[in-house]
Amino acid sequence: MNRRTFLWGLTLGALAPPLAAEGQRPAHKIPRVGVLFSGSSTEAAAVQREPFERGLRELRWLPGSNIVIEYRYGEGSEERLATLAAELAREGVDVFVARANPAVRAAQSASVSIPIVMSTADDPVGAGFVKSLARPGGNTTGIANLVSELDAKRLELLREMIPRLTRCGARESGDVVAV
Repeated sequence: MNRRTFLWGLTLGALAPPLAAEGQRPAHKIPRVGVLFSGSSTEAAAVQREPFERGLRELRWLPGSNIVIEYRYGEGSEERLATLAAELAREGVDVFVARANPAVRAAQSASVSIPIVMSTADDPVGAGFVKSLARPGGNTTGIANLVSELDAKRLELLREMIPRLTRCGARESGDVVAV
């Protein structure tokens, strides 16, 4: 065998894709969700964690199988939530799920690029989490409670239901009292 044939064979062999790689697929990354609860693990498990996981299962997301969920509990401390959110961001979660305003605030302080899904945040526009309900902007979206932008509409609907309504009030618990 001459030298030229040997070098051509070596070059083509190096450039040819390996036969074993043809049937292999790239490794699929399992999504990681960082869930931040303001309260304790016991109250979250009973009230929030189980319905969250049930909803995921209904959508064919199986915790521990095709999705990883990292739960963190603030135990009522905003400082602890900030530390936990920063920890989740360092660990490389793909999305935050933040329940209540302190958790949303902690997630936003931990990252400006990881998407944040608010779960029952109170007045996200007033709290400065989003620019508006129609166009939240940034990396935060989700569900809101007690949005002050809707107060006028709520009163309008109440007035339609009770045309002779002359006075209306709201309790701190959120109950509306019509007189």
